[in-house]
Amino acid sequence: MLNSLYHDHVLMHAIFSRSASAKRSKTGSFPPREVGTLRQSHSSSAVHERMKSRSLPVVSRILRWVFTLGTLFIALPLLLVLLDEINHSEKGYAENLRPFSLKESLFAPLSDRYLHKRTASYLLSRNVTIKRSIDDVFNAIMSPQLWVTCYPETVAVGSITSRPMRKGDLVLEKFLFNGMFYSTFRYEVELLDRPTAGRFHGILMHSNAVAEWLFGRLLKDLGGTFDYKFHAIDSNTTMWTRDLHLYTTSQSFAGMVFYRLVLAVLRGSQEKGATLFVECTKHLLELPFEEHQRELFGK
Repeated sequence: MLNSLYHDHVLMHAIFSRSASAKRSKTGSFPPREVGTLRQSHSSSAVHERMKSRSLPVVSRILRWVFTLGTLFIALPLLLVLLDEINHSEKGYAENLRPFSLKESLFAPLSDRYLHKRTASYLLSRNVTIKRSIDDVFNAIMSPQLWVTCYPETVAVGSITSRPMRKGDLVLEKFLFNGMFYSTFRYEVELLDRPTAGRFHGILMHSNAVAEWLFGRLLKDLGGTFDYKFHAIDSNTTMWTRDLHLYTTSQSFAGMVFYRLVLAVLRGSQEKGATLFVECTKHLLELPFEEHQRELFGK
């Protein structure tokens, strides 16, 4: 009996296998289960190939953009230098070919540049209310030592820093733009109307060697003027307004493009620095009088 059942099972399996083979040979296809497995395998490989083919253009586009931006970053400054050279050689600006004069850099008057020669200017303004008398606020804010204490990009100041600025003072500032571009500025006090106003002008005396080599003439056209106004709200409260005018005296196309480029690169750090500066000043001057006097003037 068991042998008979086993024989019937083997016979049925052989017949089924033969019929399936015959059906596949006639139709040229596989049974449904095999077809489903093959389709799944084919669709997985197709998806993988599609994803691979899509990722290649994305990487290619990213590399293309990086290359384009890098080329512009290098080519635009060189183009500005070339245009500036052509402009000055055509107009015969012999004064720009003179050797560097330390005396001129240190003592040449700056107010005329801002008042009469500037061709474009950008205003950066901040104000803050400080709980301190107007005289105390004026003395502290007109002291260059405050820049070292509160301005985030000022590295050091030179000349007379142990008292508030006076007309005729030579004030130097070592500065680090964006934490990357080292520069030295010279400042000249034009206006001191104690205790309500002060105005001083600054120019770039020295920058890093690469910037000087590439953009020496273009950098000479840049300048900055600080307008400080003080308003006594009451005997112990003062409103301080800090206006910074970043300007150029260039009349050439290359000089104007360079000025716009410098603004685009540095404006963010200058705006953030101005906000931090006035807030730090407010915090410092609202400390007990002896503490901020000791910090600024060593008293």
